[in-house]
Amino acid sequence: MVAPNNALTALRGRSGPDAMSEQPEERLVTLDVRGMEPPEPMLRVLETIDRFGEHDRLRLVIDCTPTPLLRILDRNGFDYEMVPGRESVHEITIRRRPGAAR
Repeated sequence: MVAPNNALTALRGRSGPDAMSEQPEERLVTLDVRGMEPPEPMLRVLETIDRFGEHDRLRLVIDCTPTPLLRILDRNGFDYEMVPGRESVHEITIRRRPGAAR
């Protein structure tokens, strides 16, 4: 498992105008679901992004077009970008839509 991102930890003990103006660290998680049988890929993606903050991203490596997953992402406040994969049919980058409710 990936440790949770805690942007406030990086700012503790600092003061002055620059302390709060720093951007929280962006976390990138890669999930390779090639060869998995449905519904395992979708379950793994949903479990992973459920814990995402505003600055987290998921790089999904997949060998099909996950149409049901893309609809779920749209309905639940996530943006995604699908491009041809270097190692697979698709690489999909998923992130929580700015301002979307958790």
